[in-house]
Amino acid sequence: MATLTLKTIDLEINQTKHKGRTDQYQTSMTWNNISLSLLLGDMYDRYENFNLKLCHVLCDDNRLYNSETGTYTNVSGDSNSDRIITLNISGLNFWNNTYDTTTQCNTNSVIIATYEFYKEFTKEYNNSIVTFTKGNDQCNLTIEYKDVIELTPSTLNAYPEMVFVFHIYGIPKPDQSF
Repeated sequence: MATLTLKTIDLEINQTKHKGRTDQYQTSMTWNNISLSLLLGDMYDRYENFNLKLCHVLCDDNRLYNSETGTYTNVSGDSNSDRIITLNISGLNFWNNTYDTTTQCNTNSVIIATYEFYKEFTKEYNNSIVTFTKGNDQCNLTIEYKDVIELTPSTLNAYPEMVFVFHIYGIPKPDQSF
């Protein structure tokens, strides 16, 4: 087993405009030049296929606290529809891509989990597993947020810093003898 930890604090997030929405912060994050052979160690040569399991998502609390009223104001997302998201990952040769009903095609990403900002600041996942096959040694992994209406969430402020923890397991080849 190998562990992959992706932290948004390691990235530079820039303002962007998307689908007519203005002044929102980027909700697509890419970690570049990840060496699979270094990450996977001896599993890289031993296996052709791997399971990528999302284990934990950790979220910083960037809400604003009003000490006079003792209440918090959500900073990210204009509504609950913007705070309930799917976590879409791309950058590997996934077996089980996500089908897009709009384009009627498979996408190059998979939905690895759902997450609701500010409901929990740490969430454990047990069944968020996708399968990929070995490709190039170097890859760029992208995690993108999609809200419940399948648009990039809009916000006037940055989404909180996040940490995504994955475990990667090699899949043994099936016994070919009959």
